[in-house]
Amino acid sequence: MPRRSRKRAIPPWGGKVSQMSITRTTITIDTEDVIDDFTSLWTGPMKSETVVSPMSGKDADSISFISRMETDDDDDLLESSEVITRAHLQSKERFKLFGEPVSYDPNFKGPVIQRSCTDVFFLLLFIVFLAGWAILAGLAFKQGNINRVIYPSDSNGNICGTGKYADRPYLFFFDLFKCKPKFEDDEWIPTTRCRTPQVCVKECPSKTFSVAQYDQDPPNVAEIKKHMVCVYGTDMSKDLKFLTSGPSAPCAYYYISSVSAAGRCFPSPTSVEDEFQSYNGANITITSSDGKVLSGNELFKKAERKMQRILNARRYFERFLQDLSNSWKVILIGLFIAMVLALVWIVAIRLMAGLMVWLGILGILSFLIIATAFSWYKYISLKGVPGADEGIGFSRKISYYTGNRKTWLILGCLASVALSILILVIICLRERVQIATALIKEAAKAIGYMPTALIFPVFPYLLQLIVLLFTATVALLLMSITPSSAGGIDATMYSDTSTKSYYEQCIEDLGGYSKFNNKTCTIGNSALGSHVSYSHLYNFCGFLWMSAFIVAFGEMTLAAAVASYYWTRNKKDIPKLTVCSAMWATTRYHMGTLAFGSLIIATVSFIRTIIEYIEQKLKQYDNEVTKALRCCCRCFCWCLENFLRFINRNAYIMTAIYGENFCASARRSFLLLMRNVVRVVVVDKVTDFLLLASKLVVVGITSGLAYYVFSGSCEKLNRYIPELNYPLFPVFLIAFGAYLITTCFFDVYNMAVDTLFLCFLEDCERHDGSREKPYFMSKKLMLILKKKNNGTLVDSSSQAKGKSSKTNN
Repeated sequence: MPRRSRKRAIPPWGGKVSQMSITRTTITIDTEDVIDDFTSLWTGPMKSETVVSPMSGKDADSISFISRMETDDDDDLLESSEVITRAHLQSKERFKLFGEPVSYDPNFKGPVIQRSCTDVFFLLLFIVFLAGWAILAGLAFKQGNINRVIYPSDSNGNICGTGKYADRPYLFFFDLFKCKPKFEDDEWIPTTRCRTPQVCVKECPSKTFSVAQYDQDPPNVAEIKKHMVCVYGTDMSKDLKFLTSGPSAPCAYYYISSVSAAGRCFPSPTSVEDEFQSYNGANITITSSDGKVLSGNELFKKAERKMQRILNARRYFERFLQDLSNSWKVILIGLFIAMVLALVWIVAIRLMAGLMVWLGILGILSFLIIATAFSWYKYISLKGVPGADEGIGFSRKISYYTGNRKTWLILGCLASVALSILILVIICLRERVQIATALIKEAAKAIGYMPTALIFPVFPYLLQLIVLLFTATVALLLMSITPSSAGGIDATMYSDTSTKSYYEQCIEDLGGYSKFNNKTCTIGNSALGSHVSYSHLYNFCGFLWMSAFIVAFGEMTLAAAVASYYWTRNKKDIPKLTVCSAMWATTRYHMGTLAFGSLIIATVSFIRTIIEYIEQKLKQYDNEVTKALRCCCRCFCWCLENFLRFINRNAYIMTAIYGENFCASARRSFLLLMRNVVRVVVVDKVTDFLLLASKLVVVGITSGLAYYVFSGSCEKLNRYIPELNYPLFPVFLIAFGAYLITTCFFDVYNMAVDTLFLCFLEDCERHDGSREKPYFMSKKLMLILKKKNNGTLVDSSSQAKGKSSKTNN
């Protein structure tokens, strides 16, 4: 046979190659990652063979790398060896920085059985905090009256529409200009804590009134007094100037034709202008209690700008409630369909994980392609259509949005960007999808052995709901016991120019015009008193800490259950109530660790909330510098919070396995992840993306069915669908509810995948596949990762090439 010519190949680090010599070089490297990196770079068709075998003794974790290559001279070989040696030294430095790999322990069989209580100090701190929260709630329930928040109350704390004021259901403000120190164009008139007298009235004023309207000599005092609104028990025989002048006046100097909103009287933007023009067509002026003069037209413009928003909000709210009451049965059916679809999808993942993962990706990809093409088609087709280029407002009709070009421009841009990102992700990470799919399938198998894991998330979600309702109730009760007035006053007569704001006075005291000095008025006998603001802060912190604690409890319980699955060689030995056992171990030994970790998250969340509150206060001083600072602070807090959540999540997994305290577990998990940082960034995040795609497919199917039903496209179902003000409102509720339901189920998979991934990394460090140290991972995962039990690491692609070459020969 004629001798076949050898093709020359250039190693990835350079150098010349010829047919003159064959050199055999042996180099010892501490980690398989360096081998993977360099063998993956070797892309030439040169003759090469690689043999990797475990070593014995203290260097058992080392690997012997033997490479055969053809070179022109020894200098090229030395240069090649130096490159690998440098990579070897860098790898050693990396392990020195992030700790040594976990050594083999023949007695390690998964989550430890002998445990002790961890982080007891933080558990005691958490109990003390909860006791304080319970005391605060008790005071709030004892002294608060939630009706005072639901219904309006006057300056003296009397609830309008109840008790002796049952015939006075509406709250009247003497001077709305006192509701804000600066009555600017972009400010909103508030409904509470206005620094002006407030009294309960039988009905809101139907006409505009001002003492200035009766400015005649002599004034018609009887006519004026007949229209005035005064505090309870006012002696109307007193002088008119005394009744209406100065901040201490017991009667309103003016009022505007009003309508009721949330039980409060606000100027009506539709009737004020007519009222102003009813006085012989003259543009009258109104003087507030502090002497500020406004013309009728100016007052109308302000009232129209401010009040229209309040009235519109009330109108929208009433319509939303009406739609909810009419369509709640259909909404429940939609949420039930979402739950069934989520369960079907999870079962399908258990049976055919690869197919379902790719179906999720293709579903999202197809949706984005169709959405992109359709959006741009509609944007182009509506060009030149009358009214299609107008700005987007708010409408009850879907046709208003579908006929606007800007709607399709926004949707087209969003869909195009999302489609581009998805395509790039699929192209760049297509090879990693196999490992992610294997992890998801392992998670599905784990949950299959523990069916209670699918039901367990409902328990934390119910606890979260209870905590939310408890916090909201306490907050409302605390709002109801806020003192409505406090402080000293020095009022003598109406002519005293040093009289302080009426907000600091008691209504009953002014009714009799008695002389009083430094009188303090506090509504109710509250033990909280002026500390209500701190009570709100304590209540909010309790919500953050308790919510984070419940999330941590659910994560550690699932982590313990899934870790037990991974580290069990014979999966048939896994008990059916593994989740219950994990819950008991978490409750018995690791509540302190959960309290510690959740305290960290709650603290960061609280700081982030404070920063956002400060940002809102600084908006009036907006400039480029403050905007940049606010953006940087927001970005930093978001990154810090998510990083700490990631650390906490993995720390809980390590605590579930080893039973260590929070700091030791966080350190162990962090070092393990940093020793495998490439796998963490790529594989773990790809898995999260695949689960998110599956979740969005379920939500998209449910939302699409809801839109099809409520849009009236199906004539057979129209008779069962009530007529709605906003057909998109129930669709939005169903989509939001479907997302929560799917999140509840898929969070189990997320936690299972994270736990399996951490166990897999430790399995790779502890074991090498030999008879003495076999892997715990499944055969499917070993095949994808090119690992094998009871033998050596084999490159499946190389085997395939070898078989094909033998066949060809």
